[in-house]
Amino acid sequence: MKMAHSSRKILILSLCSLAWLPALAYGDGGTARFSGNVGDYRMTIFTEPTPLRAGPVDVSVLLQDRQTGGFVTDAAVTISVSHADRPLNVNRVTATTASATNKLFQAASFEFAQPGTWNISVEVDGNQQTESCAFELNVAPRVPRWVDFIFWIGFPVIPIALFGVRESVRYRQVRAPSPAPAG
Repeated sequence: MKMAHSSRKILILSLCSLAWLPALAYGDGGTARFSGNVGDYRMTIFTEPTPLRAGPVDVSVLLQDRQTGGFVTDAAVTISVSHADRPLNVNRVTATTASATNKLFQAASFEFAQPGTWNISVEVDGNQQTESCAFELNVAPRVPRWVDFIFWIGFPVIPIALFGVRESVRYRQVRAPSPAPAG
């Protein structure tokens, strides 16, 4: 009976420890930073990683036709970023569906060299007109390098701990005194 209870505890603890794994998955999307109507478009802009920190940043744009709600993938999207302290030092990149995993998005990658306030501008050229929007992002300091490797360092601990618990339970079963024969 104790064996089943211990196994259940181990299973529950193992499943709970996996709850943080989705945060390691990267892809188009992330956190929505802007969503609104811009000209003929419904524009939603996402950034990854979450929380936003100095270092590599993916900016993804999802365009929809404002009237029909259909996805727009053929418009030219240009994303510009600059640090608030250096507004003239602008990094402009053309977002593409090739850079995006989900082909409904157009994405571009940037390197946010330092924390602070960053200016983001997205320009859409399509339907014989150009539309744009701009907003600011607050970027936190870079995470220490060792944090990037914590999963790979910590992951082997889980099977080793489970093996240790299993061996402990087996050892107690072997050492447990046998009931005296009736007679």
